[in-house]
Amino acid sequence: MLPAWRFRSEGRQWTAFCTATGARLSLGPSPSRLQAPELLDIKLTDVCSLGCAFCYQDSRPERRHARLANVAWLAEEAGRAGVFEVALGGGEVSEYPDFLAALHLFRAAGVVPNFTTRRLRWLAQVWPQVRDMVGGVAVSVGSAAEVIRLGELLPAEGRRPGQLVVQVVMGTVGREELLALVQAAGAAEVRVTLLGFKRVGRGQTFAPQPYGWWRDDLRLYVRHTPISIDTALAAECPTELAALLQPGSYHTEEGRFSAYVDAVAMTLAPSSYHSEPVFSMDADWLTHFAAPHFVQGPVTPPAPGRVRLGFATNSSSSHSLVLLREPLEDEPGNPAEWEEAFATTWGEFTAVTLAAKQFYLAANLMRVREHLFPRQSEAEAQAMIRRLCDLPPDAPLSTEGIDHQSALWFQPNPAGPGPHPHQFERVKTVLFAPGASIFGMGDDGDDRAPRWQAVDFMLDSADFMSMFSLDETEQPLPPRPSGLSEPLYLLGLVRGQRFLDVVQRALAAGVPWAEVKAALLEDEQHVDKPTLFLKVLTAAGLQPPAFLLPTPGGHRSDERRAWFALYLKAPPDALSRFMTRLETLGREEPAFAATVLDYATSDLGFEPFDEANFERLLKALSHGQRFAAAVGQEQFGIHPRITEYLNGL
Repeated sequence: MLPAWRFRSEGRQWTAFCTATGARLSLGPSPSRLQAPELLDIKLTDVCSLGCAFCYQDSRPERRHARLANVAWLAEEAGRAGVFEVALGGGEVSEYPDFLAALHLFRAAGVVPNFTTRRLRWLAQVWPQVRDMVGGVAVSVGSAAEVIRLGELLPAEGRRPGQLVVQVVMGTVGREELLALVQAAGAAEVRVTLLGFKRVGRGQTFAPQPYGWWRDDLRLYVRHTPISIDTALAAECPTELAALLQPGSYHTEEGRFSAYVDAVAMTLAPSSYHSEPVFSMDADWLTHFAAPHFVQGPVTPPAPGRVRLGFATNSSSSHSLVLLREPLEDEPGNPAEWEEAFATTWGEFTAVTLAAKQFYLAANLMRVREHLFPRQSEAEAQAMIRRLCDLPPDAPLSTEGIDHQSALWFQPNPAGPGPHPHQFERVKTVLFAPGASIFGMGDDGDDRAPRWQAVDFMLDSADFMSMFSLDETEQPLPPRPSGLSEPLYLLGLVRGQRFLDVVQRALAAGVPWAEVKAALLEDEQHVDKPTLFLKVLTAAGLQPPAFLLPTPGGHRSDERRAWFALYLKAPPDALSRFMTRLETLGREEPAFAATVLDYATSDLGFEPFDEANFERLLKALSHGQRFAAAVGQEQFGIHPRITEYLNGL
């Protein structure tokens, strides 16, 4: 158990942190920078099935969870660095399979865990298990009715004062509703946090209501319950807040006292919505945190015309790879002007011609040149980048503008400087294909955007970045078969040949392309997507095992998707043995069998296939009920126990 207080000294400032209440007491002048953040904001998962239209993370059901091994490493690093607390979010943390295990990991490291959710009933169910483990819980709400329901599910006598807070995204509720919400929070003894609207992710296409009136109403709010605001909201009106609030009671800088960790992608940034800088979350993370330009502030809404290019490494990108039926013109038209365009000039751009895409790829390599060319001078690195991108020796290269949302994080070449040759070949093949166009859009969107609706399909950041983890990256690229359309061929290069094989077999069986696309790609228009997904797999000859099929009154879409994800990765003979043994376990322990499948997908299915670990899992499955009994069937924290059991085999 943690002690009641933890202490840190930074320069001439001394800080005490209460692990029970989250209260912080600082004495002495505040330092301009800390040696380590006091708070880490950690994204546990990019999975969320709630579908909020304004989600700045753009999280979706098909996305990925953070690996628990990475979360364990983050807990150890946070404890070693003296981090006081972490804020765990997503995505939706209730959909993270090892959520309770993550809480235990941070508590064991001496770090107070907090988390955010929008699922009220789930929170009430797990509250007895988390109440004494967490510092605070933030619940995202959008109405007074939700706050009233929260107070009914978690009455004040069952929690510490100040332990529960509701947070509201400004621009998503009206003036009268927000006042009613604050009043309901006061009656339920719940605090309120107001969040600035962030025009990233799905927030780019959501039209927020005006909310400048909140400053006038703040005096009304604080009569009912304590009110806090985030730095994004504070930065929207620094002059007004300076007249309204006490100096030092708020700040508008990100990255000074805290940092954001995307545990899914294992990256470090000042906040979850800044475009740059971003670093790899590795053993040097404290050095990155201390970098001169890490602190970002004051935070302001994205300026019109800010270019965020290409493919994202996380979920708040405004860009996709678009495969068009009809090509468009480049903007800017002269590829030599792209150096300026990459920096700040263009609010929207298209890259269609080969020359434009060459400059785009070169800018990506320039963005990560220190990672890929660590021992080369800048002139040497630029010369190699020009050769890799087939550009003339005197072509101008941009050093700005490709931010962390856009950068393609290549693995380094194990045999020398530059990117991994097979991975880079795949990227060039996709980007330079005549059927591929790149679309970039400023954070505020553009009236011309509807012209991009006539697309064959889009590949988002998760699609494109999965190229870097596929086993096929080590193999030569397959030629495009005659009769296979360019877009489908490119989809196969990104998603993998086995994925493409499913698409081709489903089309050959007579399933319309629109249904195949809706089932296997990101298309949220079909309300009965589980049935459609099963239809496509069945047409392709991939009928899932019986225990994964829908039960009366319900469906097992998540398990079938996990099985399909594993199919794309595991060798056919290994997958066949796995499913035979899993079916046996499914008849004996169906709920546990689904958990084992989820474990196999999460821990083995998205990284380069680990044959040794998969063989251990096959061996464990041969034990059937003995395996289930040895590991246990609790919903939370089961993945670490499976891992421990397998390591003992």
